[in-house]
Amino acid sequence: MKALNSYPIAFGCLGLTGAFRKRASFLGVVVGITGRFLSHFVIYFADYALKGMSPIIYSAIYNGTYILPELAISLVMISIMLKTRFLETLLNQ
Repeated sequence: MKALNSYPIAFGCLGLTGAFRKRASFLGVVVGITGRFLSHFVIYFADYALKGMSPIIYSAIYNGTYILPELAISLVMISIMLKTRFLETLLNQ
């Protein structure tokens, strides 16, 4: 399978964040982004490993370089939204 096919599954995993609406939003963000990472990591990116390099190492490095910063930025944004009560306003609509 090619990496392009992973996008519906990976971004669908971000929807898991909504399952934690009543609980801590940080947990929802971590679960959603972890699901995205796992769908890219486990399923698809081994096809692109460099010759002689472990597909597991390659996939972890490749996906970690953009998903870990995404996690950090998302957690900062959720923190700001919780502190300003903006998230609470959105969820109560």
